[in-house]
Amino acid sequence: MVGATLSLNLIKGVITNMEKFIHNNNYMSHIQVERFVSFVDSDGTPLLFPTFFSISMNKLGIISLAKKVVDEDTNEVEHQLVDSEIGEATINQYEDEILHFLQYLEHQSFLAPDLPNVHMHTHAPSELINEYINDYLIEESQKGIKVVDKARVTLSAYYNYLAAAGVTNVRKIYIYPKLRKVATKNVKRKRTYQYVQKSTRTIMNLECRTQRDELLLRFGYECGLRSIENTGLFLRDFTYGRKPQKGFLSLFDELKKDLDKNSFEYLLTITKRRSNQGSPSRTIYIPRALLENCHEYYLTERPESDSNSLFANYGASTSGSTISQSTATRIFREVRERLLEGDAASEIFLNNENSYHHLRHSFATEKFYELCGEIPHHSINEGHAVITEMARLMGHKINKKTHAQVITMRYIRSVDFMLDVES
Repeated sequence: MVGATLSLNLIKGVITNMEKFIHNNNYMSHIQVERFVSFVDSDGTPLLFPTFFSISMNKLGIISLAKKVVDEDTNEVEHQLVDSEIGEATINQYEDEILHFLQYLEHQSFLAPDLPNVHMHTHAPSELINEYINDYLIEESQKGIKVVDKARVTLSAYYNYLAAAGVTNVRKIYIYPKLRKVATKNVKRKRTYQYVQKSTRTIMNLECRTQRDELLLRFGYECGLRSIENTGLFLRDFTYGRKPQKGFLSLFDELKKDLDKNSFEYLLTITKRRSNQGSPSRTIYIPRALLENCHEYYLTERPESDSNSLFANYGASTSGSTISQSTATRIFREVRERLLEGDAASEIFLNNENSYHHLRHSFATEKFYELCGEIPHHSINEGHAVITEMARLMGHKINKKTHAQVITMRYIRSVDFMLDVES
């Protein structure tokens, strides 16, 4: 034995001091095993079957997995054990998972002596194993779906090994359907994704205290605006590059004149600040429903003011003045904090790292997927026309291949997440 790793696991005040020893360059009879792991309980008593399982994995590089097989004559479905190759990294993970499970059993036997102790784990019923997978890992420990599924596969392979050796029977180990979504939320709730789920956006809109605040959020995910760009939504017509441009008052008139029009163009001239240079203007496309709500806000809620900005402040000393560059960012933060402190916190994929800018990324993700059409989004590369169009819509200057590749991969990852959560 040339090395050892010690696991001290504190579960509800009970310390399970189980050890996992790593052995290298060992000869057993005429068989050489370069590496394997041996297990002992808290009293130092060896656990033979997990050790044998480690030897088998390290020597053969295979595990047994159950596969459904349909009899061609009777159409009956039966489960057969088939060999599956595994690598060194997977073997190490399996050994760790076995240790975690044995620690759990040792802890449980301390609390309830009538349950199988760690030395009787070979005969632990499926119900107890599934309680570990579902009740302990998912509900108590809040583990994510990948972690839980890895534990399920590991224990299935281990009990298949024991069954093949004639020690016990095959166990039916699975994730409860009702807890699969919980496990998915466990990991996603702890991570910050640049795509904000549609249902989360709806909840955020309902949490807004004014129509203006809701519109600020909607311009983020329906038009892809940055926070600062909300200050560039002008009421009156203006000239840009010697060309006349329509303001929102003219767009409101268009709403009445063209009842079949579903998208309205507006030239955005106040965009992202860049050091020592301006940022390119771009055309945004405002959905009819959003523009109608802007008109309603203008008529019923917006303070009377000479300001040319669509969005105005409400404060006693600032009423009617143009909102600041960070107003949308502040509104998002306030809504986010109220939601995370309230009863809906467990129902949304949102955490303290999410920002207003992620609404813009949500717009980009959905638009990227829409532009891909029938083209698989994973096949899009930095030179594709879809990326060029996305750059135009988002106001990006993609003039370097490396930057284009980063942008492309960001959209692809976000689409994968979007398809997952929106399904």
